[in-house]
Amino acid sequence: MTVNVVSIAIDKVQVFLYYAIHAQEQELQSNNNTLKSIISSSRMISDDFYRKVGIDGEKGVFSGFISEILLQCSGSCVFTTTLREEEIREKLGELFQWYYVNFGGKLLMKYECFQKDITSENDRLEAVKESKSRIRQKECMNKIIEEHKELLFQFRKTEKSLYFYDNSEYHAFVKNINKLCPDTEDVNANHFRIAVIKADLDGMGNIFKNISDYRIYDSVSKILSETINLDALEKEAEKLQEKNPDFKIYPLYLAGDDIMFAVPVSHLQNGVDLCKILLNNINDKLEKLEWNDKLSISLGIDISFNREPIRYYFERVQNELDTAKKMKLTFESEVNESVAKLCLGGYTFYDSACKIADGDDAGYLSWPNFIKTVHTLNLLIVKKFPAHYFLYGLLNKITDPSICSTSVKYSNAVLYHMIPQYLGSADKQLREGELLLLEALLRQVTVITKNASDKAVYSLNFDGEKRGKLEAYVRLLLLFCDERFKLTDEHALSWSEYDGRVSKRIRKAVFDRVLQYLYKQNLDKELKWRKEPFSAAKKIRSSFISDTSYMTSDDKRIPVFLKRKITPSMFFRMKKTGPDVEMCASMIEMSENRNWEEYKELLEKKQSEHKVPPMAPFDRNIFCKFASITGLWTDDYIDSLMLFYRYHDMLLAYKKLYPSNKK
Repeated sequence: MTVNVVSIAIDKVQVFLYYAIHAQEQELQSNNNTLKSIISSSRMISDDFYRKVGIDGEKGVFSGFISEILLQCSGSCVFTTTLREEEIREKLGELFQWYYVNFGGKLLMKYECFQKDITSENDRLEAVKESKSRIRQKECMNKIIEEHKELLFQFRKTEKSLYFYDNSEYHAFVKNINKLCPDTEDVNANHFRIAVIKADLDGMGNIFKNISDYRIYDSVSKILSETINLDALEKEAEKLQEKNPDFKIYPLYLAGDDIMFAVPVSHLQNGVDLCKILLNNINDKLEKLEWNDKLSISLGIDISFNREPIRYYFERVQNELDTAKKMKLTFESEVNESVAKLCLGGYTFYDSACKIADGDDAGYLSWPNFIKTVHTLNLLIVKKFPAHYFLYGLLNKITDPSICSTSVKYSNAVLYHMIPQYLGSADKQLREGELLLLEALLRQVTVITKNASDKAVYSLNFDGEKRGKLEAYVRLLLLFCDERFKLTDEHALSWSEYDGRVSKRIRKAVFDRVLQYLYKQNLDKELKWRKEPFSAAKKIRSSFISDTSYMTSDDKRIPVFLKRKITPSMFFRMKKTGPDVEMCASMIEMSENRNWEEYKELLEKKQSEHKVPPMAPFDRNIFCKFASITGLWTDDYIDSLMLFYRYHDMLLAYKKLYPSNKK
């Protein structure tokens, strides 16, 4: 049977809600009506919208004329009617003018009507999809403009009040944004930090597009409407407040699959948990529909001040959300858990129990792992670790234009700052906590490539993208190690288990990769002569370091770095006098006490004993020749060489403290 299909959607929803919040926050910051206006504004595009159209109640424009409701979700509806097209157009025009006039253009209603044969579920699905397609087309808006051009192109005075306060009470929400202030004496109630969270379900447009069953399409729409609204938000917020009475939340808006609210910075974790709970609720309901794929959610997070105009953090949090949505994750197995993607301070995180391929080293950091690092940092502070001095010192270095001028200067500065200071400490927690912190920082400049056997190879990289990640990560750590902004949740602050697996991971991240980078990059590939990499760099390097191996008694080949004997005082004199090739060669010769004959004899002895071989005697002529011709023997080179020696010595000390598991 051929029927008339009517499609109505509220356009510019976010603009309207933004205006509603902006008007109230700017003019009535401390007025208790602020929350009511936001609540009623959200109602305006849901319950009130349905009543005005006539889907609910008996006083709507189409009341009594709706044959079948095909779709009903936040800010939009599709239904069939027995009215003639002329009557439909007249009523749609009446609706459009009411919304446009009463909301000063802040709400714009788009509509379409067409005829279609509907006799089956498939016909209903096609009608809904066609409705959405038609309403998105430019022709739809052009026709509306033509029908209402006299109204649209005349100056109008915006109504002073656009809101119809309802009497709904939401006890879980604070009445205005200033009420988010933590109940502590050391916080200025007039000026404090808040975390603004904006969340959006991922790929809903494509998901609806690919649904081929009308009943599932309708059910998914209803699930979203039932789960993402103020009532559902309050219900879950109350559950969190039962566990943590200090948790406060201020809703900014909920519309469609968009969520935006503010919490105190100290309760950012609760805010993230709240979004994940809503996502889990949706996925649980979808599972009952035999829905195979888990929905994911993206979160943009902005740290702002309570007095900051909304137009500032509204744009910033949207940019964070856009960045989070661009994150592409590859999982090692089937995704059977909810996945959240977060962006904070330009840094992207993922939060899921599912294992991501290559994990944190792939460039995406686990949010729970970041929380653990913040907890570790806070424990270090309790142990008198100079966290602020350490992090601000690192931030000053990595933002210094003179240090950022070359990759060698930048990497040397970072790696010098990362030298463990408490490896010899008797305090086990302080020692291991520092190593865990250094590992987390060095992961920001770690990349993964594949070797010929298609195995993952981890290495350091200090290009522009990695520099940006490191800076963003350091700034986040600085923020959350502040006493006022500590991330809190229901879990007690506890120390990580530093077992054999962790100790091996730390050894690779903090020592092995650093040594490989210095050896292959700063002492070789990063050295350029006549605008091209010069093989003489390897000759200079071989005067000090040899990458070799030896055979054990059970025929295992063990790789090892051999170093020329250069004491810290010798490096100090090299730095003090500058890169004087002849003077450096003389210092090294004076420290040598073995000739070639003695070397060969010792080499044979070590080989027979299956022990580490000795370093070959220093060849002054080769070193002076290539160091002088190329000009590669510089202050930066001496810094890189000194760093290699420091890290190698610390690696040996680390192996004594945490020997490899031989089992």
